[in-house]
Amino acid sequence: MPSTFRSFTGLDVPAFDSVYAEVEPRYEEKERRADDSHPFKLTLRNRLLMLLVYYRLYVTSRLVSFLFDLDHSNVLRDMRMLEPVVRELLPHPTEAS
Repeated sequence: MPSTFRSFTGLDVPAFDSVYAEVEPRYEEKERRADDSHPFKLTLRNRLLMLLVYYRLYVTSRLVSFLFDLDHSNVLRDMRMLEPVVRELLPHPTEAS
């Protein structure tokens, strides 16, 4: 299972937990400033997982919506809100050398 997690996200579980620990306070601050309180079906941890799977596996957002049982528009909204925070901590796959 740990090797599957790493192949789907590019991180092992401890590294994912570490990234999450840094993302959580930054994201919560960004959400407070946005004053845009939409309820989320997924927890922040699962939204981070969703974004990393999307980046790592290079799948469509439609497939992600199926895998995470979300409406496609919610996948796009969730990723749009979370991506800037994650980019501060991890390089985007297309930018990595």
